[in-house]
Amino acid sequence: MKLTLAGNDYSFSSVELGGKTEDGTAFLLLKNSSGEQVANFGQLSSLEGFLFTEVLQDIPEIVHRDIATLVAVALSATAQEGVEITATATYNATPDGTPTLYYQWQISSDGSTWADIAEATSATYTPVTADVDKYVRLLVSASGCAVGKETSAASVQIIAAV
Repeated sequence: MKLTLAGNDYSFSSVELGGKTEDGTAFLLLKNSSGEQVANFGQLSSLEGFLFTEVLQDIPEIVHRDIATLVAVALSATAQEGVEITATATYNATPDGTPTLYYQWQISSDGSTWADIAEATSATYTPVTADVDKYVRLLVSASGCAVGKETSAASVQIIAAV
């Protein structure tokens, strides 16, 4: 098939949803019969009407690229006052790029009722004296080239500094 856009001809045999850029803009990849990329059309919204009404209706194969999904969050280190705890995210597939991750650490005195820790919104948290004998966990959500929300398992009770 051939697409002429802005005076340029593109011969292709399939269209693949390329995903989204960091700003959320979708893009399409045109590929030849060998699977090689012929063109990459960004800002899909500006081409959407033309591509979908004039081109996509005649394309026999549209391949959708799965976006990686966040499936687990693990906490490292011993839960101890003054010792940094680090989070590690696990995905069901390798993300095409670096996902944007949003973090919120929470604390609980009983391991079942949780409250957000003010300003604890990074991949690491260092327990303070007020956290001793309590539990922490981490909520993580992903966007961009990965999606999903996960909560880590609760830590063991935080112990006092040695």
